[in-house]
Amino acid sequence: MKTVKDKSIKMEANKMDWKKKIDDVHFKHLNNIQQSNPTDVVYHYCSPTGLIGILTSQTLWLSDSDYLNDASESYYFYDIFQKALQFDLGAPTNRRASHFIFESFFLSYLHKEEYEQKRMNARREREFRHVLSLSTDKDNVSLWNYYTKTPGNIGYTIGFQTSELINSIYTEDEIVHGKVIYDKAKQQSLLAELLLDYWQEYKQLKYTYQRKYLYEKLEHNLVIYSVFMKDPCFSSENEYRVALISVDLVNMRQNRKFRELNGSFVPYIAQPIDIKSIQEIGISPTHKADFAKKSVIELFESKNIQISAYTSEIPLRY
Repeated sequence: MKTVKDKSIKMEANKMDWKKKIDDVHFKHLNNIQQSNPTDVVYHYCSPTGLIGILTSQTLWLSDSDYLNDASESYYFYDIFQKALQFDLGAPTNRRASHFIFESFFLSYLHKEEYEQKRMNARREREFRHVLSLSTDKDNVSLWNYYTKTPGNIGYTIGFQTSELINSIYTEDEIVHGKVIYDKAKQQSLLAELLLDYWQEYKQLKYTYQRKYLYEKLEHNLVIYSVFMKDPCFSSENEYRVALISVDLVNMRQNRKFRELNGSFVPYIAQPIDIKSIQEIGISPTHKADFAKKSVIELFESKNIQISAYTSEIPLRY
């Protein structure tokens, strides 16, 4: 015969069961961001000025995700998310299904307003997202073309062992890192699966506080997916991203800095790193490869760092 205590324990277990199921869905989709092996090297492309700046300040600049170089990025994710909202819940006339879809339009990720200007005019209500762009490719012609727009036409890659880079970042913010997803069919499939997974849990919920918790987790997954999904036309870059997600908006606004880019002002954070975590330096295609290699080795030796340097194997065109 069950005692009152037994019933109380069972009720408490059932009370928390809904939360664990939502958390399981949440972590399932976080794990869809594929990370490099800890010992793999990822590469940060930069100009000569950028390289000296990193060594001198011992920081990396992480740009606000709303101001990344690809201006279409916000538009792109919004469009594929809209298509994902058309997914089949299996009960299109179901009132709760309609309510779930309706509510998902009002996630604070979408900033609770018309999205005509996409994120540019959006109210930042819950979090800031700052991104460091790297690549899994150590010798990428597309990236060299972007970072050799200097008088000397020389660019550099800074190679970091993935685990050492992540471990060298000291922050109280959430760190998410992994490979950018370019395949459009996969993107749409993941977003549709995300909504379907949360819908299955939503159907079991009875209370407002439970639904609020569900939408917070759903929104967090959407924020992460938005950072790691890009237009397939950029797939040749093989981008690897490190994203810092901050919910301390007051502190973040105080710590953010601004840099000028093509007449506009880009907010960023300067994140301290251990420059001894740098594994190697690459040099772009150039007719001054030997001179550049010698100079960069001496530059690192001035910081008491022994560095391995390599030159690009891409043929130089005149």
